[in-house]
Amino acid sequence: MIKSKKLSKIKNLKHGFFNNMGGHSKDIYKSLNCGPGSNDKQSNIKKNLQKVRKKISTKAKNIFLVSQFHSNKFVYMDVPAGVVNLLTGAHSELAAPLASHLNIDAIWSFSSSDLSTEIETQSALGLKRSWVNYGQDRDWFSTDGEGKSFLAEASQSKTVWIPFGEG
Repeated sequence: MIKSKKLSKIKNLKHGFFNNMGGHSKDIYKSLNCGPGSNDKQSNIKKNLQKVRKKISTKAKNIFLVSQFHSNKFVYMDVPAGVVNLLTGAHSELAAPLASHLNIDAIWSFSSSDLSTEIETQSALGLKRSWVNYGQDRDWFSTDGEGKSFLAEASQSKTVWIPFGEG
């Protein structure tokens, strides 16, 4: 597990960057796959998350997963290849700083109604995409957890205007 010196300075924040070794997943997911949105066996994902939680000593309800995005665009990251980014801590302490951070492009949070409002407000100031639940439960391992609403929030399309011609 790799730790950030800057994040380590934050009180009550446990975090870690994990590589793809030592997971329960098989075949194309052979890794420490923690993505409930993948087509990996949910039992493997749960075992992998349990392994990560144990390593960073945190409870299931306090874990934030960073979503992967696959596209034809290249973005340079200064973390080693194969690393899974996890940031844990109390929602109430992390939500506003993450939502207002200008280098984070989107935030999903599933917590209280008050916190959902705070996240949407802070996200709007930086034109950040947000997905919140206003305190409503969501079963990530059900068919609804991977349904159309999930895909709508996990996808983004943009219109690009290219001027051409005389003018």
